[in-house]
Amino acid sequence: MGVDPQNGATAQDVLRRVLCGVDGSTAGEEAVRQGVRLRAPDGRLLLLAVATPAAAAHVEAAVALEQRAADALRQAERDAGTDCESHLLVGEPVACLLAAAREHRTSLIAVGTNGTSRLGGILAGSVATAMLHRAPCSVLIARPRRVAGRFPGGSPWGSTAPGRRASRWLSRPSSASACMSPWSR
Repeated sequence: MGVDPQNGATAQDVLRRVLCGVDGSTAGEEAVRQGVRLRAPDGRLLLLAVATPAAAAHVEAAVALEQRAADALRQAERDAGTDCESHLLVGEPVACLLAAAREHRTSLIAVGTNGTSRLGGILAGSVATAMLHRAPCSVLIARPRRVAGRFPGGSPWGSTAPGRRASRWLSRPSSASACMSPWSR
């Protein structure tokens, strides 16, 4: 069965090389869990953490950021519980992930999302959003596991009145007959 006739990829080759972006967040941990599950039995799992010391105001903060990235990588290795390759890079996360994906010819990049609002992601920039637009392969965006009926960190719309209304609307019990957007009324 051919999947990509131009590159000669077969169905068995699709998820042979999975790259997981590791940042120590619960969403990043979920990306590793999903990457482990989706990788082919004889495939390769690459864990990549990126320290960004340029974002630090002083040397001590830069060292702390690098240590946090190293700690997150060690935890991801334990969580993966399988044969994996791990790297700690220093630089800008998007550039490092894209370079690693190209270098290792990955078939899937798994990254977490911290639940930033769409506007926040546009204004501040989001690694997950950049991966969707610029990655040379498929991208899996993992969300942290949530407690039934609750968004991680509260409502994704904040405490604004429209946000509270949307949050209430989304938390209502759903049924087949209640599949209508609040904006279509």
